Amino acid sequence: MKIENHLEKIENLTGTLSKLDNNEDHETIVELSVLISAHYINAALHSTGRLRPDKDIKHNKIPGTLKRDKYFDEDSINISILFQELEDMRPGQVYGTGKNGKTAEQALEILAKIREFSEGLIYA
Repeated sequence: MKIENHLEKIENLTGTLSKLDNNEDHETIVELSVLISAHYINAALHSTGRLRPDKDIKHNKIPGTLKRDKYFDEDSINISILFQELEDMRPGQVYGTGKNGKTAEQALEILAKIREFSEGLIYA
């Protein structure tokens, strides 16, 4: 997917995210945080030339790929860990019985860190 397509998805999904309530919509907030973060990471990889525009890394493969291939050099491990934290939130909130607005807050905090890092590469 081209960078501009990732950015369009980010904009659309972020618009939806802004309408949600942490306590009432925690499942959706966690899920959207994963999706938006995946788009940011892929766009950053495209912008640095580390990933071809016709290739994307699926969300469930991002942590392992970043650790293994060190696409973000010394930042690869940190971004991998942040993304894995988001992935680890999903089962309890999305598939399980978790009802926790604090998890939504944590997901949004992680998303903000991934966004800041990725935008630093995309708009450099």
